[in-house]
Amino acid sequence: MYRITVKHTIEAAHRLLHPNSPAKCRNIHGHRWVVELTLAGSVLDERGMVVEFGQIKQAWKSWLDSHLDHVLILHEKDPLLKAILSVEPNHRIYYLAGEPTAENLAQLLYNQAQKIIEDMPGVWVEKVQVAETESNIVECLGKAVVAFDYNSLASTEIALASGNFIEQLQSTRA
Repeated sequence: MYRITVKHTIEAAHRLLHPNSPAKCRNIHGHRWVVELTLAGSVLDERGMVVEFGQIKQAWKSWLDSHLDHVLILHEKDPLLKAILSVEPNHRIYYLAGEPTAENLAQLLYNQAQKIIEDMPGVWVEKVQVAETESNIVECLGKAVVAFDYNSLASTEIALASGNFIEQLQSTRA
């Protein structure tokens, strides 16, 4: 088996909504997120590669830069979402169905990586690693199922693949 890893850095802010999150994490704060995508394959193609680095880097970095770089990442039920939009309707906000934790971002990115490699036969996503700091690192190795219920936020599964740009939120909730 062969593994390839590509690394990219994004700048993004977030805040946690859960009342049991540390107080400093409930404030909007930013990170220099380092994201690593590891793909695996058991067979090399005719060029002797699992996948050409340039091909995966272009698709992966393009998605990361257009969706998560220099954005504010919020829970879709965060009251700040509407407040920010009322003052600055074109603010780049990416919202999630669950908390914007490093774990949930890793799951979102794992799901997105799966979509990116759909047309790459014999290649699979082994893991996505998300580092919000040098010492706080999360790895996602597959689909996570989590149940939560707090402050009228209820879900049986974190549907992170449904994260969208705020324009889509405005159009669906207008």
